[in-house]
Amino acid sequence: MPDRSDQPGDILIIKLGAFGDVLIAQETIRVIRDRHPDSHITAMTTPAYAYIMRRNPAINRTITVQRKHRLLFWHLLRARKAITQRQYDRVYDLQASSRTRLFRRWVRSDVAWTDGIIPALGEGVPWFSNNALGWLADPVEQLLADNHVDQPFILLVPGSSANNAYKRWPFYNELAERLSEAGYLCVTAPGPDEIEDCRAMQATMLMVRDEDGRAKPVSIPQLAGVAQKALYAIGNDTGPTHLAALIGTPGVALFGSFTFPQQVGIDQVWPVLQAEQLDQLTVQEVLDHVLSKLSR
Repeated sequence: MPDRSDQPGDILIIKLGAFGDVLIAQETIRVIRDRHPDSHITAMTTPAYAYIMRRNPAINRTITVQRKHRLLFWHLLRARKAITQRQYDRVYDLQASSRTRLFRRWVRSDVAWTDGIIPALGEGVPWFSNNALGWLADPVEQLLADNHVDQPFILLVPGSSANNAYKRWPFYNELAERLSEAGYLCVTAPGPDEIEDCRAMQATMLMVRDEDGRAKPVSIPQLAGVAQKALYAIGNDTGPTHLAALIGTPGVALFGSFTFPQQVGIDQVWPVLQAEQLDQLTVQEVLDHVLSKLSR
């Protein structure tokens, strides 16, 4: 049990981005809440990820700042106003960047300030959990029905952000064919940059219809719900893969040499298949691994 004799009244947690990093930080936020059960916790993030912080039951209040170049002083002034409008007793800077360390100037000198996820957690505390994001998921029964998914399925995450295309394993098309031959339905839920690639794949592509009947990508809470329903997930080093792992879906992550799995913590809950170059990781290796897991 936490010692409540010295609980800070107001805590600020800073995590600006990116998507996968914000997801990974949610377990740290849960630990911080458990450590400070009576504190008022404010989360600072960027507008793109505010909906995640607002859903998190560990957070009382969410404020947003823009990640603009530091020479754009008006954005810094807005960030300063957001920070100074409340007198915080403790700050957990989970971003730990040169930008957020600049924010430290704007709080009282006696405020306890912790940089980084591992220092915030403490030595030996796991910072990746496979049940950390259940609160993020939306119900998806209707979404699956609308896309004619009526049997257990494997979720494939073949994409990554456009800036990180080197993280994309190039053989998902063949893998989907081989899994289909083995009797498994494959499903994708692509972002805007991945729709054309997924359309050519032997997999059901999940999309939603807007009010005008146009197809568009699923939302992140819907993707979380899809991951909860999946029999298994296979994905690159990208936010949706981390989401599937954090939601508790069994799966495997495919990594090249660009990132060590230990840097993002996914190896704590998922097996990782890794090669120096991603195209050296063969379809047969991935297929053998997946089928061995599904047969248990």
